[in-house]
Amino acid sequence: MICLAKTIRILRKKKGLTQEQLAAVLNISPKTVSKWETAETFPDMTLIPVLAEFFEVSLDTLFGYEPAGKKKKLEEIFSQTRRLFWNDFDACESILKNALEDYPSDDELRHTLLNLYECHMRNFGRTDRIDEGIALARNLIETSEDFLTVCDAKDDLASFLLKKGRYDEAKEVLLTLPDRPEWSYESRAFRLHGQDRLDAALPLRNERIEDLYAACSHTGEGYFETGNYEFALRHFGEAVQVIEMFMKSSEIRYDSYLWGGMQTHHWYNQLGIAASLYRLGRTAEADAAFDRAYFILSHAWDEDFEEEREEFLEPFREYFTKFGLDAYRTCP
Repeated sequence: MICLAKTIRILRKKKGLTQEQLAAVLNISPKTVSKWETAETFPDMTLIPVLAEFFEVSLDTLFGYEPAGKKKKLEEIFSQTRRLFWNDFDACESILKNALEDYPSDDELRHTLLNLYECHMRNFGRTDRIDEGIALARNLIETSEDFLTVCDAKDDLASFLLKKGRYDEAKEVLLTLPDRPEWSYESRAFRLHGQDRLDAALPLRNERIEDLYAACSHTGEGYFETGNYEFALRHFGEAVQVIEMFMKSSEIRYDSYLWGGMQTHHWYNQLGIAASLYRLGRTAEADAAFDRAYFILSHAWDEDFEEEREEFLEPFREYFTKFGLDAYRTCP
């Protein structure tokens, strides 16, 4: 019966009705509809066929009953739409709309149809489905209980609004996305323009730079731990290259880095280079790489290093030992 509560809420919103409007249609109180939708109470049995007829769905759909074979049928539908998505808009749309007659509240079907409208508008200039796209996006935002679906629907809604020249509305929608780079920043940097684009792109840029050198570093660690020191050397080196590429200056000092803490990644990956070279028997190069790591450590925080020397050296010594460098030389 909880499925019934959810389905009534979804179908009501799909029709664009408030609880008060649905109550007026059924000649009951808005409070009764509210209780249905929160599963506090349930419709009288005599109202069940009335609801099904009003919403134009089967009793199975109303109660959330999934007939045998639904999963397989949907898999076949999505297999078809994947093949048609980019090269046959009309056929793909027809399949999705027919499927929605059988499964009107299915999030994935509605989401796929929404993506079809947005992608073909943006990539092929198909603007005749913008209003349908806006309505579908708003409906998904209101009714879907899937977080990712709602976020994607907001992004698509903003795309439609921008195409209609409703920039402020689009910006307002994008600002409701979670304040995370993969959602709000990325969508705003992609969709908006001017200062609004820049305000989102700058923090997104920093996040992506950090993601890149962190990925190189983790890959280097993995290769080092599995004994593939050539590959470890390559990836630790890539991490250092990324960091140095985006430094504000080639000099090693505090204000050369984009943010505090980037210095640690700098000396850590340089230490990884030294450890990889040592394991490969290239000790002279390892010594030079180690000296570079220590130079970074001792200069990247300016005068703070001398004032808090032991505090800065503690993690450096920890990773020096972890990499096995204590087997051939002494850490400062």
